[in-house]
This record gives sequence, C-alpha cells and structure tokens, in this order.
Amino acid sequence: MKHVNILVLLLSAVGYLVEPASAEENIPYCDPSEKLAPHGIVLKLGDGYYRSCRPPEKNTERHRFLLRLNPATIPDMISRHKLVSRYKFVDIIITERVDGIDHLNSAFPLNPIEGTRVFGGVPYESHEYVNKKSGDMPAGGVYIYRPSENDDIPFHWVRCSGWERAKGRALFCTVYIQNDDIVASLTFISGEVHGTAFVDHFAAFAKDIERVIEAADVADRLDEMKTFLDVVE
Repeated sequence: MKHVNILVLLLSAVGYLVEPASAEENIPYCDPSEKLAPHGIVLKLGDGYYRSCRPPEKNTERHRFLLRLNPATIPDMISRHKLVSRYKFVDIIITERVDGIDHLNSAFPLNPIEGTRVFGGVPYESHEYVNKKSGDMPAGGVYIYRPSENDDIPFHWVRCSGWERAKGRALFCTVYIQNDDIVASLTFISGEVHGTAFVDHFAAFAKDIERVIEAADVADRLDEMKTFLDVVE
C-alpha cells in the first residue's frame, strides 16, 4: 500500500510532502492555503500562548482551536515513520482545561474490565467495557500509558470505540496529552477499507503531539510575537 508521511497526517498543513526545516530557508509558518497565512495568530489558553494558522472556534463551552502549522517549520520532527494504510483523521485539537477539569477521569467507562493491552509493542493500562451482544470483543475502552523514569514517550491516554464493529464499519481512537492548562487530542477513524494500522502508532502520535505543542508554544517569546502578529487573549 502507499506509504503516508505521518507529519502531513498529523498537521494537515500541506497537501504534499515537504523537506525538513533544515533543508530550506524562510519557511512560512502557515501554508498558503490557510486562512491566516503566512504568519498565523497567537491564541491564549489558560496561562499559555500558542501560535496557529486557524482562528479559535466560536460558541463553544470551552476555548479551543485546531492547531495547524507548516510541518516543515519543526526541525528533527520525531515522526519519520511510514504508516501502511490510509485513513481519515481529525487535526490536533487544543482545549483549555477550565477549572482544572481532569479529562482522563471523565473518560473512564462504567464498570470497566481492567487489564493490559499492547499496541505496537508498547504496553498500556487497559480499562474496557464489553457489549453483551458482541461477546468477548470490547466495545470500547481507555488505554493509559504511564512512562517510567527517563522514558521518551510522554504520559498519554487513548480512548477507542468500535472494536466489535471494526470490520466493515468504523473504529474511532483519540490520543490525548494533558498538562496544567490544556488537553491536546488527535482522532483517527478507520475500518475495513482503510485498515487499523494506526493502533500500532499511538506512542509515536503522542510524541508528535508533544513536539507540535512545543513548537506552537510561544509564551516565552510573546513580546516578539506581538510585533507582527495579532494576539487573542
């Protein structure tokens, strides 16, 4: 099958493959197709400031936005991996943690069956529930990765639904990273046609989400950003 560059999938910023930042000079922060190209905008969420190529969503309970930027602006991006299947996806969504809401605790299924699941060789703490009609196949679950000391994989969790109907229908999985101010999430949708190869790459996705957030976080350069960008408080 045609291999797909995970950078392009994660950021959805360009419709073609791009060279790493070290290979080019004067790379625009935003692809020309973006509404706020070429420089983007700075958005405040919690105590943080993030540069993106999309304006914040309107009329939502919590402040949030789609994080878009040109992947070529991120040097030495972790994901040089190739996936073996094509699938639909949703961009990284950054959501403010209002009043310190713990999105992980709110994600747990009722009366979960606890255990361990391994995705791509990486073990996850598993909390699943079973649909009685599907027998032993889990209908969905939450899978938590808790890093050990000096681990390069960040703490993250994955919420999936549709295991029992993956063939011919859809499997939905969302990877989450959370800090004091925000939750970043990335959703993957697959099925019989597109395959479910993405389940072997949750750890890599978590690394990439972390790197993208780091690249977009401009709190320590806010004075510089204000000289040429709009800042939305």
